[in-house]
Amino acid sequence: MDLWTNEIIEKLARLIHTRECIAWIGSGLSRQSGYKLWADAIEEICKSCGIKFDKNQKKDPKYLLRIADNCKEINLNNYKMTLCKLFGDDKGMSRHAYSYLMKLPFKAYVTTNIDPLLKFHLEIENKNIYSYPYDVNVKYLYKNKSPGFYIHGIANRNGYPNVDNIVFCKSEFEEAYKNVVSSFITQVVPEQHIIFLGYRLSEPNTFECFERIVDFSRKHGDFIQKQRIIILCNEYFYDSEDKKKLDIDLMADQKRKMQLINTEIIRYDACDEEKHQEIENLLWNIKIKYEEIEKQNKYVINAGDDHEI
Repeated sequence: MDLWTNEIIEKLARLIHTRECIAWIGSGLSRQSGYKLWADAIEEICKSCGIKFDKNQKKDPKYLLRIADNCKEINLNNYKMTLCKLFGDDKGMSRHAYSYLMKLPFKAYVTTNIDPLLKFHLEIENKNIYSYPYDVNVKYLYKNKSPGFYIHGIANRNGYPNVDNIVFCKSEFEEAYKNVVSSFITQVVPEQHIIFLGYRLSEPNTFECFERIVDFSRKHGDFIQKQRIIILCNEYFYDSEDKKKLDIDLMADQKRKMQLINTEIIRYDACDEEKHQEIENLLWNIKIKYEEIEKQNKYVINAGDDHEI
């Protein structure tokens, strides 16, 4: 069901209209194009490496990071081969959600994904692309118009699969967040509004960066607090009788975490758990509303010029 109200659409459109808003993109936006979610990918990697995957811990990010690390240590070849198979294929598949994102004047596009889908759309629009570990630098945010940042690396940068410089398992996260990624996040987040799309902010290292930023803001009264909004679907689970039920506990935990980092949650109900068409509907409506705002502003400016004459 499409639950977007005019109030929500206008709020997001005006936030983007400031031109100081970042689109922070997670794996949920790539799922429709055949790329797996983080937990599903780790489950497949475990299978290829001969390691038992505990489905009961599939929603525990710390478990996922740890088990992915085990896979890398035990069978590095299969670990890399499976990642290349899952994320290195440059499918060249378009998704309307990305197309709509490109038409909106975001300050930048930041992603924790490693698949090349965002890259594909950025290249169509001739936007610059920067990737971990060498190019994740805040200076590029201000030197280029609406650049894209792969802060966890990209599995296909030059047209062929390569996962030598990605952030996926525990040891890779620890290395990346020692300096490069944490420095980027710490410099970018306080200065920009953020809209999270297809992303739960579940990785512990990433969330801790946001916590430190918010803690700093609370200790310094002169710190300008930017808006952060996360678009989340309602969470469900299947009980012992295979009945679909709302996961109240998980949603409450998400709410608690987002409150810790001063991030507003806007929820929707996904009719199709694979496609999440509601996100595309939202972005289309934001695009229409943004164009209305632009038209109104131009009318006001022109009317003011006429009055002066």
